[in-house]
Amino acid sequence: MKRFKKRYIIGAIIVLFILPLSLIKIDKVVVSGNSWYNNEEIEALVFTKPLDRYFLYSFIKDKLSKKRNIPFIQEYKSVWRSPSTVEIVVYEKSILAAVRYMNLYMYFDKDGVVLESSSEKIDKIPVIEGLELSSIVLYNKLPVEDEYMFSRLVSLVQSLSNYNIFAERILIYSQNQVTLYIGDIEVHLGILNNIEEKIAVLNNIFPEISGQKGILYMNKYNNNESYTFEQKR
Repeated sequence: MKRFKKRYIIGAIIVLFILPLSLIKIDKVVVSGNSWYNNEEIEALVFTKPLDRYFLYSFIKDKLSKKRNIPFIQEYKSVWRSPSTVEIVVYEKSILAAVRYMNLYMYFDKDGVVLESSSEKIDKIPVIEGLELSSIVLYNKLPVEDEYMFSRLVSLVQSLSNYNIFAERILIYSQNQVTLYIGDIEVHLGILNNIEEKIAVLNNIFPEISGQKGILYMNKYNNNESYTFEQKR
């Protein structure tokens, strides 16, 4: 009888402790580390049903359940600031660029590993055209024939990113000639050499021609030769 009474008291204490926690609603969500999705989108992707908005349920689910797979997100974690406040820390995949394959955009990293596929074009990710690719498999490397050319292409995209220059399209054509499409401006870079130097020069030139429409010829640029800009109406 005493043992039963003791268990009843312990059970009552647990219920009295848990019940208030189960009723606490999460009223503040802070999101950090995100750029592909805005804060509201991340919040909606993590809290998918009404129960997720309650502290105890959400806390237990976060600790015991497998996190859902979110495109372009490597992982995310919940950091509880209080029972009513949680921070969602997002760790994104390192997407470098995309190629088109079978009506899909295939997004890959600096090593050429395909990380995501999507029917939608993601803003601020350049699309590379002209690569000869027989087949593409998710989570495998792009089957490029010329590894050196691809490494120079990676350097090009990284250099553009370092200077906050966004090329919507990067076209590769005969003998590894490259043209960038930046808004209404075509930049003919020529072959994939002296990439870092060319992009540094492009960064200096661009404020002068930004907002215009035309072709910037840098395909013959080197230490001795300059560039020309052909404006279009």
